Amino acid sequence: MGSIILMGDFNTKIQGPRYKFNPDERSRLMYSLIQEYELFSVNTQMFCHGPVTTFQSYDNGPSTCIDHILMPLSEIGKVSNAKVIDSQPFSVSDHRPILCSITIENSVLTHTEGEQSTRSVSWDRARKFGYINDYSFALSQHLWTSEFPRHEINKLIIEDYYDKIVSAIKQAEQETLPYSIFKPYQKPYWNKSLTHLRDMMRLKRIEWLNNCNCHDLNAMRSIITSRRKGLFVTLKDPQLTNMKVLLRRKLKMTLTLTKSPYGSFLISGNRSHTPVQL
Repeated sequence: MGSIILMGDFNTKIQGPRYKFNPDERSRLMYSLIQEYELFSVNTQMFCHGPVTTFQSYDNGPSTCIDHILMPLSEIGKVSNAKVIDSQPFSVSDHRPILCSITIENSVLTHTEGEQSTRSVSWDRARKFGYINDYSFALSQHLWTSEFPRHEINKLIIEDYYDKIVSAIKQAEQETLPYSIFKPYQKPYWNKSLTHLRDMMRLKRIEWLNNCNCHDLNAMRSIITSRRKGLFVTLKDPQLTNMKVLLRRKLKMTLTLTKSPYGSFLISGNRSHTPVQL
C-alpha cells in the first residue's frame, strides 16, 4: 500500500519548526490527530520557503497558517522542494497557494502505458462502418501463418501456440479496428451554454483585475469614488457649459480690449477704471 498525502484548507493551525503559536482547542485536537497517525505539515518545516502564514484576510487583517500539506513523517525525506507563494497577481483568493515537489518511486505507469491501458475497441463503430469483415480477413491471414504443433505436445508448446494466437488477434485488431480512448476527466454535463458562461466569467475577471487590486479595499473605494466623480461631472457638464457661455457674453458686453505701446489693457465700456495690464 502506498503513502497517503492530505492537503487543503483544514481551518486549523498546526505547529512546526517555523510556526509557533498559543494552541486553542481546535489546534490541540489536530495535533493529537497528526501525532496518532505520525503526520507532519510540509509548509511548517524549515525547508519550506516563502511566508509562514497561508491565510491573509482582506485589508491587512489577521493572518494565520490554516492550509497544510500533510504527509507521513517517515516520508519527510522525499520532499525535494516546498514553497508558499506570495503576491500572486492573478489570485483572487485570500489563501496563499502551496507548492510541493515530492520524489516517488518508478512504480507509477508512464504516460504511454497509461494511454494503452485505457484504449478499447469501438465495436459500435466497427459494425457501423463495416470493419468487422476486414478484421476477420486480417485475423485469418495472421493465423494462417501459425502452424499447429505436430510433434509431441507439452506445456511449453501449448503456451507458445497460445501466444501466437493472441499475437495474431492483437495484430489484426490494431490493423483494422477503430479505438475509443477513455477520457477520465471528460465532463459529460458540459455544453455550449456552460462554455459561453465560462468565457464571460473569464472576461469579467480580467476586467476586475485590471481595474483594481482585489486584496486592497482602499483601492476599490478609490476607484468607486473616481467613477462617481466622473458621473457627477458628466451630469453637470451641460450646466457648466451654459454658465461659461453666459460669462463670455457678459465680458464682451462690459469690457473692451485696447492696444497700447505698454501692453494690452482691459477698460470698461461705461466707466473709467485704472488700466490693468494683462
